[in-house]
Amino acid sequence: MFPSIGSPFNVIFSIGLVLWAGLFVGGYAGGTLSEDRTSRVARRLKLGMSLLLVGAALIWWRVGTAGTSLSRLGAFIFLGMLFGFLGDVSLSDDIITLPQPVILGIISFLIGHIFYILGYLYLARVLGLADTWLRLIVQGVYQVVGIGAWALLVRSPQAGTKLNIGSLVYTVFLAAMTAYATWLALLEPRLVSLAVGANLFLISDVILGMRLLRGKTFPLIRDVVWALYNPGQALIVFSVGTALRLL
Repeated sequence: MFPSIGSPFNVIFSIGLVLWAGLFVGGYAGGTLSEDRTSRVARRLKLGMSLLLVGAALIWWRVGTAGTSLSRLGAFIFLGMLFGFLGDVSLSDDIITLPQPVILGIISFLIGHIFYILGYLYLARVLGLADTWLRLIVQGVYQVVGIGAWALLVRSPQAGTKLNIGSLVYTVFLAAMTAYATWLALLEPRLVSLAVGANLFLISDVILGMRLLRGKTFPLIRDVVWALYNPGQALIVFSVGTALRLL
C-alpha cells in the first residue's frame, strides 16, 4: 500500500488512516445535531482529519518520493493539500473568525488546485503520458459541466458580484484540476483513484457552493460535503503511492 516507504512509516500511515476514519465515524456517532440540523461531526474533528492528510502528504513528499523522479510531484501534492487545509480553516467560522471567510477559502482552495494541476502535468511528463486531443476534449467537457453547475446551482444574485465572480473563477480551476486527473486516469487506468478523488472534490464543492451562495440546505449537508470532500483529498494524496508503482 505504501511503496518506497520504510516499515516504521507504514505503521504511521496505517495508524493515521485508522485515526482519520475514526474521527469522522466517532464524531458522527457521538456528536450532537447542530442547531441548523446541518452537521453532527464537530468542526474541530474535521480539521483534525484534514491536518492528518497534510501530514500524510508531507511524508509522501519527504520520504516516499525522496530520491525519485517524482519528488516534485510529492511537493506539489503536499502544497495542494496544505492550501486545502488553510481553506478548511478559513471556512471554520465557528472556530476562528476571519474577514470575508468565503473569499479567503476560495483563494486558498484555488491555489491548492493550481498546485495539484502542476503535479498532474509533472506526473504526465515523467510517465510519458501525452494525448493532446484527449486532454482538450476532457477539459472541454469538464469546463462545460463545471460552469453549467455553477450557473444552475451556485450563482446567486443575493451573494453579490465579488462572490459570484470569485466562485466562477474558482470553478474554472476546479474543473481544470478534475479534468487533468480524469485525463491521466484515461491514459493510465491505475490512476483511477486519483480521478475518483478529484471528482469527489468537484461534487462536494458544488454542494458547498449551493449552501454558501444560495443558502440551499438539507439535513446533515455539511457532513455530506465533508464525506465527499475529505476522502477525495485522501485519494489525491495517496495517489502518490500509485504513481510510485508506475515508475
